[in-house]
Amino acid sequence: MTYLNSTEIMQLHGYPLYMTDMVDACLRARLNLFFIGDTGSGKTQLVHEFMHYFGDKTMFLLGRNDMDTRELFQQINLGKLYTKPSYNIEPLVNPDSGDVEWYYPQISTGGGIILTGNDLQYTDSSSFENLFTVSSIGEALFKTETGNDSTTAFQVQNAAGITLLGIDTTNSRIFSGVADGASAIGFTFNTTNNYSTSGAKLLSVQNATSEKFSIDKDGHIVTYGHIKSTQTTAPTIGTPSSCGTSPTSAVTANSTDSAGSVTINTGSGSPTTCNTIVTFNRGYGTAPKAVIVSGKNANTELSDVYVSATSTTTFTISAPAASVSPSDTWEIYYWVVE
Repeated sequence: MTYLNSTEIMQLHGYPLYMTDMVDACLRARLNLFFIGDTGSGKTQLVHEFMHYFGDKTMFLLGRNDMDTRELFQQINLGKLYTKPSYNIEPLVNPDSGDVEWYYPQISTGGGIILTGNDLQYTDSSSFENLFTVSSIGEALFKTETGNDSTTAFQVQNAAGITLLGIDTTNSRIFSGVADGASAIGFTFNTTNNYSTSGAKLLSVQNATSEKFSIDKDGHIVTYGHIKSTQTTAPTIGTPSSCGTSPTSAVTANSTDSAGSVTINTGSGSPTTCNTIVTFNRGYGTAPKAVIVSGKNANTELSDVYVSATSTTTFTISAPAASVSPSDTWEIYYWVVE
């Protein structure tokens, strides 16, 4: 085969076309070309003729029909590749595994996309650290580069650029960038299907597949442990009124707004109802539906203490006047249900 102008391939509207014209047209159309011919027919000469189209963006490899991929890429000048030439596609050999990979460089960030096997990876070209991988079965991995954990490592944003879901790899937490406001919701967990079947759950929190907390389809909460408040500032208690002379009161250590205990010492003289106001450290959204009190000692039980008033910020402990004795001590448990 002779490919130069000496051999006419075909005519188009009366104009002769030669092999160089055909190859030129294919290259301009970004078509893949595969040359087949006998030894000495001009295949290599033809390839060299057109390598000037790409300047330093070309690499010539000589292969055989029986040559495997690894053997083919052993011809590559790795030193040239490590200098990050501006090839559109670069074959790259991983020095750790010896695998031949295809590397699409993005010089401005010092990394690139690699096709290795059936996986797609974004990889640091110097350390071969995989920062993003999508496997052939759809598994996805995002990884921050060693030593470069970030408080905004991964973000999903809406059209306005507001982060709806973010991952902080520095502090191991997820976050929302939704701004504060009367209708603001940081996270919404929603099911696209309406759960109506008995046993269906909206949320399940597990420890090594063992469920510890769940919310069922109707909003009922099930916990396999105890609900513990981490409130460190206890509620406060006022001086009892209508409680004789010099009554006192105190909140027991480690009490919280939701549960705890108090002590009321009735005054001398003629105490009556001994109204005592307990003020929450943090107010409730609405007045509690119930505040339950019970005695820790016999004197308290005999005094028939009860809750005479509640609000978003306080509840009041009282007793019937006929049940109150002077210089008495009441120890009272309380539970608050909003």
